[in-house]
Amino acid sequence: MNILDILFPKRCFNCQKWGEYFCSDCAKKLEAPRNQVCSVCNKISITGQTHPLCKSDKTLDGLICLFPYKSFVGKAIKALKYKFAFSLAEDISTLSVKELLKNKKAFQKLFDKAKPEKTILVPIPLYKTRQNWRGFNQTELIGKIIAKKLNWQFCPDLLLRIKKTSPQVSTPKEKREENIKQAFILNEKYQGKLKNKTVILFDDVYTTGSTLKEGARAISFSKSTTIWGLALAK
Repeated sequence: MNILDILFPKRCFNCQKWGEYFCSDCAKKLEAPRNQVCSVCNKISITGQTHPLCKSDKTLDGLICLFPYKSFVGKAIKALKYKFAFSLAEDISTLSVKELLKNKKAFQKLFDKAKPEKTILVPIPLYKTRQNWRGFNQTELIGKIIAKKLNWQFCPDLLLRIKKTSPQVSTPKEKREENIKQAFILNEKYQGKLKNKTVILFDDVYTTGSTLKEGARAISFSKSTTIWGLALAK
């Protein structure tokens, strides 16, 4: 136990029991959203794969959302993001990996592509002024731990954010796609290095999917590169 655990003891975000942010009883009750959706049309896709008729060279190959945003995981994400509760990153990551592996059969289409030696997890970056103001990117903190636990490569600088945008959460849904348009580019040092790789774009919250879609457009220059989206909560 470290000094922070003594000064700020952990308490379950759901039942308020002391000792853990996600007690074992509450964690067992958590389930992935009943239906995964196609990243293009947002209609049901049991495996998370983008529907063949929706797929193009500039879209995600698939999308997995791990938890309902209205669950206590959503509360934890907000606490990390806005209350700077950094110690939550480890617990959220552990819970996320357990959920992925528990549903490995349901998420088989993702795991078929996500071979450790060929898989790169890329957190959605913040614009530099927001990153400097906040001092951290919660998606990067969590993503780094997830990648380590699953033996995936972790490349936080693969995608660069070049456009300052309004926060998606405060942007009307019908304007989010325009708000995030052309916000990302591929870091030139990765040009030509993604052939036969699986890139997993990682974000904390999925609403309309505009951010992940725009990230995919920025790096989908090669038909031999597979791109999946992974979000903590929807």
